[in-house]
Amino acid sequence: MREDDRREKLIGLGPEKLADALLELVDRSDVAEVLVERLTSSKEEIIKRFKSQLSGLKRSKRFVERRDAKQLAERLEDMLMDLASAEPDAIAGIRLVSDLFKCDSSIFKRCDDSYGLVVDFFRYSAGVLFVEYAERIDDKDYLCNLLFDLYEKDDYGVRTILLDEAHHYLNDENMRQLVNQMWERFEDEEDEYKRYHWTSGIASIARQLKDPVLFEAAYKRSWPVLHNKALLDIAMVYLEAGEPGVALERVQSIESLEMHRARERDQLLLSIYKELGDNGKITETAWRIFRRERGGLALEELLKTIGEEKRETVIDGEKETIMASGRLSYSDASFLVQVGRLEEAEAYLVKHGESLDGDVYFILKPLAEALEKERPLGATVLYRALLDSILSRAVSKYYNHGVRYLKKLDQLEIRIDDWKALPSHDEYKADIQAAHGRKRSFWSKYQGG
Repeated sequence: MREDDRREKLIGLGPEKLADALLELVDRSDVAEVLVERLTSSKEEIIKRFKSQLSGLKRSKRFVERRDAKQLAERLEDMLMDLASAEPDAIAGIRLVSDLFKCDSSIFKRCDDSYGLVVDFFRYSAGVLFVEYAERIDDKDYLCNLLFDLYEKDDYGVRTILLDEAHHYLNDENMRQLVNQMWERFEDEEDEYKRYHWTSGIASIARQLKDPVLFEAAYKRSWPVLHNKALLDIAMVYLEAGEPGVALERVQSIESLEMHRARERDQLLLSIYKELGDNGKITETAWRIFRRERGGLALEELLKTIGEEKRETVIDGEKETIMASGRLSYSDASFLVQVGRLEEAEAYLVKHGESLDGDVYFILKPLAEALEKERPLGATVLYRALLDSILSRAVSKYYNHGVRYLKKLDQLEIRIDDWKALPSHDEYKADIQAAHGRKRSFWSKYQGG
């Protein structure tokens, strides 16, 4: 039944039946109880209850285990939804949300939030409501002072979102006023961590102001010798501010780069060269990105630069490089499958079959499934690696997967005429029976299914 139809039918039941149904649900569900409480309370009662719950959060000493953190996050969400439903004026609303943020220390000191659920509540739900109220407040000086006070005591990092969104509710003058206050605190502070806290805040506002000079100054006060990530961040802000030439200078000042940063650098360079209109560098960078990360997405990005008509030429060239390689690369195997070169993918996997690691099932299994229909020998190599891994680990809870793989191999054998240099299915099966014949649980599942 469509939602609209269901709604019309519920309306047709009348208020008494719906009220009785809700009350019945209250006895069975905490969620329903919270909803009914919200629907039946006055705005004044909701605000009073919210304040009482804040006091409870501050006073509570009960430790929240990791498994119970989800319930705490849901409880906080309910509190926030209650507050929003009461529709307080913007000043009253932002004060109450600020008071909730000020409970962060009391909450995190007694909570194992390993899954990040409570952190996410503050950074998203609570942060969004704070901004909604702030946007309706005309007194920007009040907001500026409130934000400064909140950020000053941001011991758990969940209040930073309020600063990062300041451009939504503060004007440029107020944000620069905030920067001046932060510089003063920075100069007076001796603790290195707290000094970094202030320069991080200044950098956040500088980015929102599109002021790369201020952003760079904030970084340099923290790190007189700028590390690679800092230089990339600085270059990005210059680019965002419409200064691609300076952005390029900052990137080019990096002498050496770790692999994961190289990817970030090249994506940034691609954007810079596009702004500068340097087609030669755009093409060179696009090729470098593609060759490092052969895959469907990288190919599409390359073709946007060099032209769709060169698709087959590019694929053919990369196929030759991949097939000539003396080492196994899962990304290269995946690339061949993604671009529809299944015959080559099969040959590549057969060539490197002894190097396949069945423990990386999250890579091998999708590849096997992609090859099953048209290239049974390639799928066989992969399923054998997966099965060998399970049998070698000898963990019985995984035997069901192993049985499925062996049965897949039974089915694939019928369609294979040429085993190349691989053992036939009968030979392979005899080998695993000799090596793992004592794993009675596995063979029982296989023969019984």
